[in-house]
Amino acid sequence: MLLKQFSGWLLVLVMILSAANFCKAAENYNNVHGIHYQDKPYTKVIYDFNNDMRMDIINSQGVDFPVELYECAGDLGSGVPDMRLRASEFGYITNARAIAVANIDNDVDGDGLGLVDVIITQQDQTYIFKHTGNYDGIVYLDVTNSVGFDLASVSNVWSVSSGDYDKDGRVDLVLGRLDYSGTDPMTDSVNVTGLPNLVLRNISTPGDIKFEDVSADILTSRYDSQTKTLFTAWQEIDGDNDLDLIIGDIGLDSSDSELDGGSRSTLYINNGDGTFFESTVIRLSLMSGSYCNGAE
Repeated sequence: MLLKQFSGWLLVLVMILSAANFCKAAENYNNVHGIHYQDKPYTKVIYDFNNDMRMDIINSQGVDFPVELYECAGDLGSGVPDMRLRASEFGYITNARAIAVANIDNDVDGDGLGLVDVIITQQDQTYIFKHTGNYDGIVYLDVTNSVGFDLASVSNVWSVSSGDYDKDGRVDLVLGRLDYSGTDPMTDSVNVTGLPNLVLRNISTPGDIKFEDVSADILTSRYDSQTKTLFTAWQEIDGDNDLDLIIGDIGLDSSDSELDGGSRSTLYINNGDGTFFESTVIRLSLMSGSYCNGAE
């Protein structure tokens, strides 16, 4: 319940802070000046996909609804932007879980501006879409099957975070995963099993997106194969100017008494040489709201 409330308030906060810049919500799906919302939104991403200095939106409605790209085409007056659905982009993907955007291959347009690529996950697989640089036609090309790693088989990803952990100028990815049977992990009643998370090192060149799986080198926790992850983040933690990694779980497939029935977050500290070490365990009790930090 706590996770559900936190997620809901976080979404509201993001929308309030950003509303003046990009849109006014509309209930009418056919009104291209607004955005289609229903009662179970999963994720929204706000970014400028065509480098026109106006904020656009990728909108995921969850079960049985397509992922939608809305372009801000201008101002309708009174601070209401004109949001227009780009129906040819992502429309065949439904039941999306997480969406992230990043210039994965450091590609640029004719004006030298970065082209932002898109990662979309759903229950059955994970997709990567490369920005073509064609702002007037089909903007995104599905390159999932050519990234040098079997990304299409990676299912049940609920969190995607990007960050350049090895400081080579290319953004790397961490994918947080869990599996559930017939229920939504953001509801009060869940039936969830753990899945191993993934860290993908970016080895792309401009115009050619490629990754390699380095999970075994980084995710060294004894719990990793059991995690039920809803949160991931790259963040500088220890002041040494490189990105560390936080993995947040809603529980484990384990009877380990250390967990006391609560959730567990793991902090991986970047050694600066491509390896990490597990530094701190944070156990959260969703029942009491208390927490406990302990060094490993």
